[in-house]
Amino acid sequence: MSRETFAELKSALEPFWITLRREYSMDQALHITLWKLSNSRVTYRELSDKFDVSKGTVHKIFLKTINAIFGCLDGTHFKINTPKKDAISYCDRKGNYSIIMQGICDSTFRFLDVFIGYPGSCHDANVWKNSPIYKGITSGEIQLAKDAIILTDSAYPLSKYLIAPYRDNGHLLREEKQFNYYLSSTRVFIEQAFGI
Repeated sequence: MSRETFAELKSALEPFWITLRREYSMDQALHITLWKLSNSRVTYRELSDKFDVSKGTVHKIFLKTINAIFGCLDGTHFKINTPKKDAISYCDRKGNYSIIMQGICDSTFRFLDVFIGYPGSCHDANVWKNSPIYKGITSGEIQLAKDAIILTDSAYPLSKYLIAPYRDNGHLLREEKQFNYYLSSTRVFIEQAFGI
């Protein structure tokens, strides 16, 4: 990564840095995180030795920095009374009548986008492809930050701005399982935002 790209990344993250602990610098956190992302086999012990930070702190730095970089996307269901018309469309996979709310949040639990109203039987990927934010991104009307990534679960399609976990067919490599673990532990922000 060039110095200019590093400076751009640092500048883009500065508004979110207040959510991170101040016992380490933003530069140090970015260096640790970028090293880990570009060297998937490196252990936290090795990072600890390389950057002269305790193993536990390296792990916290990595997760908190990742959380500041990405937005998270998911859908949640709101129960409704049985509709008088087309009730079957509103029956979700749990047998409840519901409507779907799709949300994107950042690492401070702040919603960046909300889209609501599709019937509970719709798949999350269909809701995404019919949402105004998807249409805006794909048409060019909405510009995401440079190299922005939105984290999702496996219900969503992989694209240049959506990252989903590897589908677990029982034959995942260790690196793929590790990737899924980090993605899941970062994407939890959207679940927590819905809970709040």
